Amino acid sequence: MRLLTFWTISALACQLALASVLAIDYGTDSITASLMKPGVPFDVLLNKDSKRKISSTVAWKNGDRLFGQDAFNTVRTTPFCLSTTRYLILILLVIQGSRFPSDTFTYLKTLLGVPSDAHVVTYYTQIASADIEESARRTVDLVQADGTKWAVEELVAMKFAYIKHLAELVANEKVTDVVVTVPPYYSQFERDAIADAIEISGLRTLAIINDGTAVAVNYAMTRTFPTPEYHVIYDAGSSGIRATVASFTTAKDPKTGAAGTHIAVAGVGYDRTTGGVELDRRMREILIDAFNAKTGKDIREDKRGMAKLWKEALRVKAILSANSEAVAIVESLAWDIDFKTKVTRAQFEEKCKDLKTDFAKPIEDALKNAGLTLDNVTSVIFTGGSTRIPMVQTAVKAAVGEYVSSKLVFYYF
Repeated sequence: MRLLTFWTISALACQLALASVLAIDYGTDSITASLMKPGVPFDVLLNKDSKRKISSTVAWKNGDRLFGQDAFNTVRTTPFCLSTTRYLILILLVIQGSRFPSDTFTYLKTLLGVPSDAHVVTYYTQIASADIEESARRTVDLVQADGTKWAVEELVAMKFAYIKHLAELVANEKVTDVVVTVPPYYSQFERDAIADAIEISGLRTLAIINDGTAVAVNYAMTRTFPTPEYHVIYDAGSSGIRATVASFTTAKDPKTGAAGTHIAVAGVGYDRTTGGVELDRRMREILIDAFNAKTGKDIREDKRGMAKLWKEALRVKAILSANSEAVAIVESLAWDIDFKTKVTRAQFEEKCKDLKTDFAKPIEDALKNAGLTLDNVTSVIFTGGSTRIPMVQTAVKAAVGEYVSSKLVFYYF
């Protein structure tokens, strides 16, 4: 996800308010944030482990509430080939961590502002280990192992409050104002849910902006546009794919005469189902089939094993972005059975072949909505973690043609 996407907007708010302003890029898989304060250099907030990306997860372990990677690691896998001491330590961690799949809440962004009978709720049960129930509002509550129920907005608010805490450590003062990005396809219900989560966290909403617009602002910060240009911002994230056609024009302020860049969004296209999470799910299906075939048992019957296998699927998918094959290894996956299998990139792409036409469809829709064609496009700007996947890049290049493919800009924040 993006690290620096909307510093310009937040910096403007900071100048107006003369106070600290927090900018949060809230992603399905991870969160990045930055703090703007007069006299403090712009930078990305770091978590306690000095990481720029913060896992978008909240979890409980032995009564303690965890955030980020600590929360994500409540279900972990163990590699082979370790020293005896380290092996025993990690085995203990696995035994401890795998006890908490029902107390680990991930991918909450997909459930914000949706009714309990929505298709995405059923899909959520396939990708996450948490238990869900219909709430009194006919939305979704998430249920801990001890029976405690949380609204989605409450859990998201906990993550925002954690980011707020990190910002206050840097600012050395209270931070209350925030700018948050959302996908352009968000309905008013989903935007209201984000606003509710912000309020519950103790923050005040300055703006909720589309993530494609935020990327466009950041892209223009260090560039000039002597002639008007159209660029397609292609954002393949965890929960979906978005394409934004943005125009960039150098203009002068009529009052001061100062030159600046005028940015306008001409069209948007999106696919809410074909994202990194769906690719992760299909990778896990490959691992499920391999385990079941080798053991004659169904790993789907073991909730802890499924949670471990999900994390291993994420790791293997990342390896296959740079390699033609990878080895999946999970110690004591279920029923005291160690699991090991080889997965090839060709095997993964075959599993996802029905999605290939979906990867580039948002670009086509965005251009249609803008009333433009590829002939009007200067470049396609790639952002979002899933654009690192070779089959996604190949599908986009095939769709936009040789001329535009020669002007692909890989813009990873």
